[in-house]
Amino acid sequence: MEPPPALNANGTFVKKTPISTEGNCFENTDKMIGATGTKMARGESNTEKDKSAGVDIINKEIDNGHSVGVHVNGTHWVAIASRTTDVKTQKVTSYGFADPAGRNVNEGMGTSLKLNSDNSLTGNPAFSYSTKYIIVGVQKNQ
Repeated sequence: MEPPPALNANGTFVKKTPISTEGNCFENTDKMIGATGTKMARGESNTEKDKSAGVDIINKEIDNGHSVGVHVNGTHWVAIASRTTDVKTQKVTSYGFADPAGRNVNEGMGTSLKLNSDNSLTGNPAFSYSTKYIIVGVQKNQ
């Protein structure tokens, strides 16, 4: 059996420099999203200027069973794969994401981005709680 996309045979994430044309965080995020049956569209992502539109895209893709790529801090990409909703209010509180920068599956999974009142998304990767992720773009899927 082959390992999931963006993982090597040892269960660790494949990490390459952003300069590489193959295997960088954008490509690895696209591979993770591909495992849910779609691909990230090439071109511009929704920018930080329209946070509500980005959240709408994320919710639509999750409703359809797909992950969605988000641009973090202007230099990194992660795949949002789930959301947490408050049962009483039915409002989304956070999104779970897979991060190709983790050294292993546990570090790349199980982390979340908080949905703030202004529709911005912020959080920390599991491998470095001192690092703050701020979503600056949401990539549409094809």
